[in-house]
Amino acid sequence: MEINFLALLVAALSTLVVGFIWYGVLFGKKWEVVVGVTEEQKKMPRGGKTMMAIHGTNLLLSVVLYVALSIIIGSFDAINAVQAMWVAILVWLGVIVPMQGQMALYSNKTKHLGWSMFLINISYQLILSIIAGLLIGVW
Repeated sequence: MEINFLALLVAALSTLVVGFIWYGVLFGKKWEVVVGVTEEQKKMPRGGKTMMAIHGTNLLLSVVLYVALSIIIGSFDAINAVQAMWVAILVWLGVIVPMQGQMALYSNKTKHLGWSMFLINISYQLILSIIAGLLIGVW
């Protein structure tokens, strides 16, 4: 399977759009409680980094992730968008969900907050996996 970098770039850009909606509009207030964001922290760039650096790094990491996903989809001989999407969901279920679950177990949060973070994160990753699978399969 040939890797289509335009599909990977569009999928990577979708992380910013979906992230804005997911961690801002839909679950922003809940997310702030779960991770313990203070009013003072909201006014400061994270770790002294600019949002441009954070988003740029996110794009780079997303491209790396989607290159790997593209290779996995190709190894399954997925021939259309729906098959590619199902492979992406399988990767989400078999890799991302367990890793996020392990992080929730050791997150040092209360049981409720740790699993709230887990559910918000895995549902976000599911949406991204579906989008990436469809884009990789279409292109």
